[in-house]
Amino acid sequence: MEMPLPVQENLFPPIEDKPSTGSIAATLEFAERQQKAREEGREDWRALEDDSSTRLKARMVNVSLTLSTEIKQRLPSEGVRWLYLRNKYKHILQGQMDMEVLLFNEKMDLIAISHQTAVLIPPVSKIQKL
Repeated sequence: MEMPLPVQENLFPPIEDKPSTGSIAATLEFAERQQKAREEGREDWRALEDDSSTRLKARMVNVSLTLSTEIKQRLPSEGVRWLYLRNKYKHILQGQMDMEVLLFNEKMDLIAISHQTAVLIPPVSKIQKL
């Protein structure tokens, strides 16, 4: 979870007119480029250049201070058609964020609950030079 979240996407403008690394928009954009590469018959479609693995394109990233997840019930072995995920930001103040994530099955039974406390930092603090 140490990447930009949708709530951060609303607070910071994009860099180079591109969506931030880890955002839903960036994920969809990368998936579209992969699909195009597959359709062209390229064998390197999984490892396209500029996949954001070496440079984070975001104004801020979050670093987990605490993260807990409680599984309430198992999913059936045959799987489920869909799951419903609900994120709730309980508190955002002075660079710290508290979030709760609820996961429900298709009958809206609670499957799991997670709590995260994170601090927002510039991405340059996360990248280690090799």
